[in-house]
Amino acid sequence: MILEAVAELAKEYRESGEPITDDSTNLHKFSYKLEYLLQFDLKEKTKFLGTKKDYWEYFNDCLAKVKGANDGIRFVKCITELKTSLGKGRAFIRYSLVHQRLADTLQQCLMNQSVTSDWYYSRSPFLKPHLSVDIINHLYELNEIQFDVASRGHDLDASWPTFASREKELEIAKAGAEDTCAKQTGMLERITAEKKSIEKSQLEKSAIQEKESQEVKGKLTMVEGQLEVSLKDVSRLQAEMLDLRVKVKRSEEEKLKSQAQVDVTEAQRDELRTLTEQLKAQTEALNQSHALIEQRDREVAAHAEMAISAAAIREELSTLKAQNARLASENVEIRESLHRANTEMAELGITICKLSAEKEEVREHWEGDAAKIEELEREVDRIENSMEELQLENTKLREELTDEEKLLETIAELREKLEKAKNQMQTATDFSREEAEAIKFQMSSESMNHQVQMKVSCSEPAIMCV
Repeated sequence: MILEAVAELAKEYRESGEPITDDSTNLHKFSYKLEYLLQFDLKEKTKFLGTKKDYWEYFNDCLAKVKGANDGIRFVKCITELKTSLGKGRAFIRYSLVHQRLADTLQQCLMNQSVTSDWYYSRSPFLKPHLSVDIINHLYELNEIQFDVASRGHDLDASWPTFASREKELEIAKAGAEDTCAKQTGMLERITAEKKSIEKSQLEKSAIQEKESQEVKGKLTMVEGQLEVSLKDVSRLQAEMLDLRVKVKRSEEEKLKSQAQVDVTEAQRDELRTLTEQLKAQTEALNQSHALIEQRDREVAAHAEMAISAAAIREELSTLKAQNARLASENVEIRESLHRANTEMAELGITICKLSAEKEEVREHWEGDAAKIEELEREVDRIENSMEELQLENTKLREELTDEEKLLETIAELREKLEKAKNQMQTATDFSREEAEAIKFQMSSESMNHQVQMKVSCSEPAIMCV
């Protein structure tokens, strides 16, 4: 039932793109169905004067002391034109729709199981978890819908509004009425304080001090006169507001109901108590109006904070733009560095090719030197073989010298020749070895230089890459 009404409201909002007003028939259906749901299996309770309580008192019991969730309660209590619990409950529902808090509010109430069980019988869907969860989930869909419905300016005590009222005229009239009520606040507070003092004195001293009782009665008569004047002013203001409501709604009848009746036959103490209760109610309503003003001040402060936050966001945006420009400049520099690195890499590749060619030349030169060394080694071997032959020949000559002592001069000559041959062979051997060592040293130095160049060539690309 309620689920279909929510779906129809969502569809209307999507198709029109405009906030839902009291002209919407879908809003009428939803309001009646939601109220039926809230009143279904609701326990009957009465107030002090015998008037029937409604779901407004259920919301009040659940939310009055919950911080952050009682703004709507305090707002509705400030609406002095609402006289019945039913009208206040309807105003609270409309306030919750406008502020997109209906689902949160009902969920907060249902979480309080003790209060909910105290207000509803077992057949209520609110006491059945599977049904209550489904209802809350669908009511959360209303948070996506904008509502333009006022909690003031309609006779919510009588019925739900059937068309949108002219909010501007009513607000002007309401502002004037509230100003007039504000002027009466001081006087009512003084009257209330004086009445409390009189009542306290009467209760404490009425049995023992007859003179003070007569003074209290006199003051009470004066207070009642002042109260009667104040009540006449309030009645006049209410009559003016009812006239405005009749002009705005055109077809609605005046259904203002008076709930308080004064029993003229009661004792003076009972009359005093009744008047005190009425003054307390009016004082509470005025205090609630002050709370509404404080709420508006908080909203203004919140708007100021939002403006400050917007300025901070703009500054942060400017900072981000500057950072973006700096990053773009750094990106250009990085691209230029990358281009230079690529150029140097190309030059390095050319250098590596040159070094490779030089390496080939060194290798070929080394191979030529190796051939020379091999030839010198063969020469050394030949000389060594010659030395061996000379040594053999020397041995033979020595034998001949041993056999032929007479050939001393020949032997001396042969020895000289032998010594010369040895010196020549030693000189040739030393020269060959020195030349071989020089060639090896040269080749070793060239090889080391080549290795160093290759290491440098390999390390430079790594540095560029880093």
